[in-house]
Amino acid sequence: MTRFGARPEPLRELVHEAASEALRDAEVESREIDAVYFASALAGITDEQAGVLPAVLLRTVGIAGRPMLRIENACASGSTALAEAFWAVRNGRYRTVLVVGAEKMTQAGSAQAAKAMAGSTDAEFEGRVGLLAPAFFAMVARRHMQEHGTTREQMAKVAVKNHANGAKNPKAHIQREVTLEQVLGSAPVSDPLQLLDCCPVSDGAAAVVVTAGPGGRRPPLVVAGSGVSTAAFSSNPSMTSFSATRLAANLAYSMAELTARDVRWAEVHDCFTIAELLHYEDLQFCDPGAAGRLIEEGATSLGGRLPVNPSGGLKSRGHPLGATGVAQVVEALGQLRGEAFGRQVADPSVALVHTIGGIVRGEGAVAAVHILTEAA
Repeated sequence: MTRFGARPEPLRELVHEAASEALRDAEVESREIDAVYFASALAGITDEQAGVLPAVLLRTVGIAGRPMLRIENACASGSTALAEAFWAVRNGRYRTVLVVGAEKMTQAGSAQAAKAMAGSTDAEFEGRVGLLAPAFFAMVARRHMQEHGTTREQMAKVAVKNHANGAKNPKAHIQREVTLEQVLGSAPVSDPLQLLDCCPVSDGAAAVVVTAGPGGRRPPLVVAGSGVSTAAFSSNPSMTSFSATRLAANLAYSMAELTARDVRWAEVHDCFTIAELLHYEDLQFCDPGAAGRLIEEGATSLGGRLPVNPSGGLKSRGHPLGATGVAQVVEALGQLRGEAFGRQVADPSVALVHTIGGIVRGEGAVAAVHILTEAA
């Protein structure tokens, strides 16, 4: 993956950097790639990315004459592309697939950004009244505080933890620690969320090779379980729980024949600090309403029993929409190989990666969950 942040390079240069690095790491030649799945949520919206095809972006990598598909699923685009590649390889359609996620968000104008955000909401309901992500998650935060006694300090501790991890990640957008006082004293955005409760606007690209073969000399990851789901409104008891995440997680756990207790660490979609707490509960890391206590106890810190977002998460590593889910897998591979210097988890053998995308009828519209394990 590239470093995330405000990147002045054209999108194709970021794609070239990430894709070339992935091919080298996998010891795969471009001619061995059978297909490409390219993830981008803003492709066709920003001036630079409008109408850009994967074939154009990947021309310099040397991949041509292959099927190339573009995947758009809001913030879950990268994770969805990974799921599609995984099933295509598992079912024998292809042997080796390149998955690339990339986004240039900092150069998108305000009108383009608004169009992108409106496109990820239900225009008839949330979008019509301007209920975009910060306002939506602020409402969720208030509801969680009311129902479960969650505090502003507990939410702020998510930011403190993830910035501490991101400060150790050379690919992170924001490589600095923050204090509890700084988070609580940052500028208001949408009450109770403040500036340091929100992830940054980032550029970047990430890529992985998915193959049915044994891989190269370096240890690979195994996709043990994969689940993608949309929201099921009839089964959602509260706006503090996202049915799409619960359904996707159940699919991934079932396929891997594992449970949440088997997960040793995770990368989750912390677009806002309250979001990470919600995901603890929906991914079954704790009981409903207990997420605040989990962060309070330090259970999800690097030295805790279940480290969450050792990369820094969206909050610190950054969030170039289409690249986010793929970057989570890059982090998982680094952790498995013991190469996450300074932020290495004690037992990287079973990882869970999770993204959500869009807002519809008061919850996340789509979610993707993958269980990643070391090769036997």
